[in-house]
Amino acid sequence: MSVSKAKRLKELETENTRLKRLLAAGERGHERSLEKKVVSALSRRDLVRYMIDKGLSERRSLSAVGMSPSAFRYQPVADRNTALRKGSSPSRSATDATGPR
Repeated sequence: MSVSKAKRLKELETENTRLKRLLAAGERGHERSLEKKVVSALSRRDLVRYMIDKGLSERRSLSAVGMSPSAFRYQPVADRNTALRKGSSPSRSATDATGPR
């Protein structure tokens, strides 16, 4: 094999490696886009309830939607600090504004 052919072969191998890396990175990016969350948890809960109403078991409904039982049964707790937030915020005098509390 001549020197020029060996050089050309090395260039082609380098380019092939670079293209394989680009292809692999593109495929990983495509897989990540498919893994993203499509709907909110609230929407998935509604979908599970609808499927249960239509006769599908809770376990199968959750499996089909891809939701855990604990996420399905989650009950949000009311915020107990609303009265504190609605109250007047402590006013700061001009001397307090210069330093941390």
